[in-house]
Amino acid sequence: MTLANAYDGFKRMFHLEAKQPPAPEPLTRKPLPMVGLFSKLTSEQKAFVLNYKGSENIGGSEFKLKAE
Repeated sequence: MTLANAYDGFKRMFHLEAKQPPAPEPLTRKPLPMVGLFSKLTSEQKAFVLNYKGSENIGGSEFKLKAE
């Protein structure tokens, strides 16, 4: 056994070698399939929802936030 082989074994045993960090997740992650209400709409319904300019108040007046 040579000194170089012993040194290589020592490096592996104590993890002295610099390990390449993994790529950032957003660059390597595959897009997930859409789930939920918006994914079930047709393309016409999605366009209507995205272009909606009406009132954003939902529910009765008792649920509206009061400006302070």
